Amino acid sequence: MKKLLFVMFTFFAVQAGIAQSVLPNGDFENWTQVGVAPAQIWQLDGGFWGTLNELVLLPPPSGPATVFRTDTCYSGQYAARMTSNLMVYLPYDIFLPGLLGTAQLDMIHGTIHLGKPCPACKPERLKGFYKFKPMNGDSCTALLVVSKWNTTDNKRDTIGYVRGNFKNAVDTYTAFDLPVVYRNNVLVPDTITILLVSSGGFSVTNLMGGVGQVGSTMWADAVTVDYAAGIQQIAGRDVAVNTFPNPSSNLITVELGEKLNQGIMEVYDVNARLMATFNLPEMKNSIRVGSFANGIYFYKILDGKYFLNSGSFTVKK
Repeated sequence: MKKLLFVMFTFFAVQAGIAQSVLPNGDFENWTQVGVAPAQIWQLDGGFWGTLNELVLLPPPSGPATVFRTDTCYSGQYAARMTSNLMVYLPYDIFLPGLLGTAQLDMIHGTIHLGKPCPACKPERLKGFYKFKPMNGDSCTALLVVSKWNTTDNKRDTIGYVRGNFKNAVDTYTAFDLPVVYRNNVLVPDTITILLVSSGGFSVTNLMGGVGQVGSTMWADAVTVDYAAGIQQIAGRDVAVNTFPNPSSNLITVELGEKLNQGIMEVYDVNARLMATFNLPEMKNSIRVGSFANGIYFYKILDGKYFLNSGSFTVKK
């Protein structure tokens, strides 16, 4: 279980947006609820934003949900609410921040993949609207990093960075506007990372090393990034996955955001045992799960050897 909470930076490949780029589902309008009560979680659609919510689907000791859909919003119908909490794990509890961002929890390998591909993108500002209810002097954070993998040193080089820490209680939606500072104007970025976190003492390399206060709550809505005038960025290969019905007793439809050359779905049980491998030749594919026992299953979507996305579904007969 401890291994599950160590963060590993694994980044994929994204192209680049207009002067003000609306991030995919950055208005937090489109959500899906997965799992079966009481183990149900909210997930943002589209594959760009991730959370730690899938810890709820683990067998005991499972984690608490820390990100929620809310109708207390700045605009539209919904916004995101992040609330810090504890994961009960003897001999001590593990503090979990409410974390929303370009983060993909990999339940199978016990890691979190941070970042989305963004070749040559150089955003100038991270903007949005937030509210905050701190507990015992806690702070919340909005963070953006652009980076490039260094093949010589086998590490990731930070090119541009901004982190806003907000300590005061904010009862009404208030704008934040954070300028990105570039440390290196020679290197060309390949990855962007955006995080919104309800406790500013989190660690991006080891969640177990983070600190904060249970109950600290951050609301966020209408998050965008700004680029220099005339620069256009478009979303690159960020393959969304939708599985339905969920739960299912026999057939599940796996709907992909794009057709893959060598699409594969690997299905694992809660003990990380590989249960089945399915080919995904089309954008909409049907897989049979009727032979699986009732329970929660996790999956990985690959294109050949390249990891694209992951998620979960429930079998209930």
